Amino acid sequence: MELFHIVVSSHAALSLSYNVGKKDIKKTIAFSTFFIISLLYPSLFLLWGCVALYVTICCKKYILIPTTYWIFECLGVLPSTYLAVCIIFTLVVLLIHITHYKIITYCTIGICSCTIFCEVTNFLQSKNDVIIENKEYNVYGQSLTFQRISGCSIDSSYYAKKRVIRNKSYGTTISDDVPGIVIYDVDLKEKDTFANPRKLQQRVPWNSQLYLGDQYFLESISADGALFSNIGITLNKQPNSINLLSRPINFISSVPLILKKGETLYLNDSDYTSSYIANYQKNFIQELVGERHNERPILMRLINVICLIIILLLSFCEILRHEMPSIILVLSCFLGSIVLFVFNKQEYGEIRMVGKIKNSHENSSFDGVPKTINNAGFEYVIGVSDAKILVVKEGHKAKWKGEKLIVAEPNSIIELKNHKIAIEEMPMGVKNEIIDSRRINMDNDVFEGICKIDSITIIGTGSPAKIQWKRFIR
Repeated sequence: MELFHIVVSSHAALSLSYNVGKKDIKKTIAFSTFFIISLLYPSLFLLWGCVALYVTICCKKYILIPTTYWIFECLGVLPSTYLAVCIIFTLVVLLIHITHYKIITYCTIGICSCTIFCEVTNFLQSKNDVIIENKEYNVYGQSLTFQRISGCSIDSSYYAKKRVIRNKSYGTTISDDVPGIVIYDVDLKEKDTFANPRKLQQRVPWNSQLYLGDQYFLESISADGALFSNIGITLNKQPNSINLLSRPINFISSVPLILKKGETLYLNDSDYTSSYIANYQKNFIQELVGERHNERPILMRLINVICLIIILLLSFCEILRHEMPSIILVLSCFLGSIVLFVFNKQEYGEIRMVGKIKNSHENSSFDGVPKTINNAGFEYVIGVSDAKILVVKEGHKAKWKGEKLIVAEPNSIIELKNHKIAIEEMPMGVKNEIIDSRRINMDNDVFEGICKIDSITIIGTGSPAKIQWKRFIR
């Protein structure tokens, strides 16, 4: 999908240079703004970028490209390889060039109307009624963490019309006919209808990978920073199944990561739903189980519907066909979506992380803290308010917001009440039972590894994930 975006943007850039040359500076600036931001957030702004092209290069025929892709996505007809994406793009462009403009307009209006109906219908029908099969799910870490993030509940039995999460690799007795989520992982011993035991190693770093598939899954992966999966198995696509998420191997082939048949999803790895790394995939998990109480899924679908309505307005309203009203309208909504994407955070949680997480499989440094806290028996989730624990990454600065425990890496700075705390870089070994401790410099006083202000504990360490959490969390 990212490649599709780049191809469309490149084509638009050529059209722009051809149509406006050096004279139309306003169009060039507008297009450049959309193009640069779309590259920064390719999953979220794929279709917004296409609408921007429609407005800024005033080539109304090309609006059929994103709207056609949109209806394909709503109907589940998704390309799973770069080759398929390029073929679809080329065919639609050729269709545009040989078709009368009025027919293109009618097609665009029809597709927009159908897509709005599909988007709204799918949203209203999506209910978070997933339960977890108790006896076989609690494999990695604390299952309560996954429950809190997903909104799912654990039950040893299931009810009619309920969706159930179960792990095929652990011999579930629940039939594939029961809707829900079927998980496979590396422990699969023999071939199954949708999977075979051949191992699939995800490339690292995870945040450098490109995927093809449903734009909502792509957006949730982008919001989480990566798809934090390690080793799974190989899924086998079946007749009438839809490939919701794929990892391209090369230009002409890919491997499926999530398949859908009927109301059931098939996952190639248990990491996507394991409590062990649930904190790292909050948005992805909520998209996976159909969680609609979270703001981000609601906003994403709302943005898409608004975008489609704008296209309809541009098609029907004569005044909006003029340059400036169109640009102002689209730019306003586009910038609004950027603000929502950048500043919309998971609010409540016990762990506040200051710094970017890059590796959920880290076992010693900043990235591994949420995982090791859960592994110690505390079903804590990451949040930005009312947190109990503040974790500061190396070289970052943080302001105290009421946390009772502060764990900071070297060269970090914490502002706590009227105190300025700096963590030094020099390793000190084990001091005061703190592994890989670092000196804490506070108000010209120096402490080795740990200190207290009132009832607040401050720890300086180069290996925060190795802290004995049971000693400090109560």
